[in-house]
Amino acid sequence: MPKDRIYSLLESIVGTGNVSNEPYTLECYACDSTTNLPSLPNYVVIATTVEQIQALVRLANKEKIPIVPAVGMSNTGGLTIPVEGGISLDLHKMDKIVEINEDIDYAIVEPGVTIGQLDTELKKRGYWVSLPVGPPGSAGLLPGYILHGYGHLGGKFGINSEQITGAELVLPDGELVRLGGCAISSYWFHRTPIPDLLGLILGWQGTTGIVTKLGINIYPRPGFKDAIGWGVFTSHNEPLPETCARFLIKIARAEVAHDISGHSWGAVQIGKGLKYPLPPKPKEDPELYFAATIYAFTEEELTVKKKILENIVKKGIDSGLPLAYTDVTGRIKVEMPTKYALKYSDHRGGGGLDYIGSITPVINWTQGIKRLNEVFDKYGFTPYIRLSIYRGTLQGMMRALMPYNRGDEKDIEAVRKIARDVVQVILDCGGLIYKAPSFACEEMWKRGDPNFFKLLKEIKQTLDPNRIMNPGRLCL
Repeated sequence: MPKDRIYSLLESIVGTGNVSNEPYTLECYACDSTTNLPSLPNYVVIATTVEQIQALVRLANKEKIPIVPAVGMSNTGGLTIPVEGGISLDLHKMDKIVEINEDIDYAIVEPGVTIGQLDTELKKRGYWVSLPVGPPGSAGLLPGYILHGYGHLGGKFGINSEQITGAELVLPDGELVRLGGCAISSYWFHRTPIPDLLGLILGWQGTTGIVTKLGINIYPRPGFKDAIGWGVFTSHNEPLPETCARFLIKIARAEVAHDISGHSWGAVQIGKGLKYPLPPKPKEDPELYFAATIYAFTEEELTVKKKILENIVKKGIDSGLPLAYTDVTGRIKVEMPTKYALKYSDHRGGGGLDYIGSITPVINWTQGIKRLNEVFDKYGFTPYIRLSIYRGTLQGMMRALMPYNRGDEKDIEAVRKIARDVVQVILDCGGLIYKAPSFACEEMWKRGDPNFFKLLKEIKQTLDPNRIMNPGRLCL
């Protein structure tokens, strides 16, 4: 494609070879695995320094061109699709692990650092972080933290955004600012006791600036691992009775497990590698599978933790709950990062995977899972539901996954309808949508405090008056 004026200006900032307007390149940034409508950017730009990002943002402001940051291009939320065109800003080459501080237990990473990259480096040092569950090791680490993602240590440490210690941010006017204690101290150890402004980037889907460095907690890596698994043997119409939800709360309150997760029967079959269409569920199989994963620094510690969980499960079974132990040998062998998302997107063929995730009170999973089953049944899809409990208040991830064939228009249309119905179920259960697409944001704001949405708009207008940062997201 010929170089226009904007192309030449972009090239003057990032250098020859780091700008493209070729159709085959633009198409790579126009979509992801979800049913969100594709939209072409006008330019793809690869930045390698903070100064380049600042210059690009200033240019975008001057020319009023949208700018959408992207990292590993493995996103499954539609959030990096440039719905109003403009610049897709690829940050994957900014991949330095800036610091690993073993005295204070934090790491500082650039936006292009991948899940596998940081995990590999920390493993050498006897450390780890809460790694996003599902994406492959090639996926970017930073987005899962600033978008309130969940990790494999969520039962112990909470959602990933709670483990952010500080950030460096290019604001929509091109200015550079640090948030958290690193704004004052030379150490990136915590967000308090000064005013915590990390909320200006967390959950904002790239509409308030571009994160160029992120500080996160790291933890000593235990050498021992085990898990307890159990199935919930109920019915498709009543998959999780309230008594079983309260049993999960007891497991969480024991504060022993690093991860407490569950899957519907169909989701487990995909994990085993079965393809579409799945056979009918055998009567002897549970409706839901759960596992509590524990880590320890000694065998003695592991034994004690496992015994605590086993006693809780035994008391549940003895009290008449529809539970039974299930084999979790395979789970114990699983190493992070995983490749769950790849298995799901390959399930029906065609490489499609959409989902609606949430943070929802555990006690309301009872009605939520029942109604999600009804939604999947309505459209002839096997229910694929994933659950996880997070440290803190008794809430957690309730997520509906929709593998589909991207070449099948009927599949696409069905998944779009499922997604909208799932949003209503989650909101009815008192939940909040994770990585919410625009239609889900619209539903949340409609039900919520109108002054909250008003404040969101005022903050966005103040920080980004030219509306250049990922426009079209959050209904802003």
